Amino acid sequence: MRDIRPRQWRKLAKNLCLDSDNLLVRIRDFARRTPDVIADLGGAVERDGLHHALIERLVSRITERARRCEKMIVDDISAAATKTE
Repeated sequence: MRDIRPRQWRKLAKNLCLDSDNLLVRIRDFARRTPDVIADLGGAVERDGLHHALIERLVSRITERARRCEKMIVDDISAAATKTE
């Protein structure tokens, strides 16, 4: 996952005959929502009685990765918008 960047998403969109900008916006939105969803899930698992350090670490790492992904996508969308102006 760490090697998937906006360039690869754009290439995938092209191969699937999709609009790359729309795909990136959807991925950005997904990445933006992921930290809250994963925090809720981690909390639910703990409330159900599963307590393990791995859960906390997974929540933290997935949140970090989602935030980095969102930033890369936002930066790419901004750069693409600047090129078309």
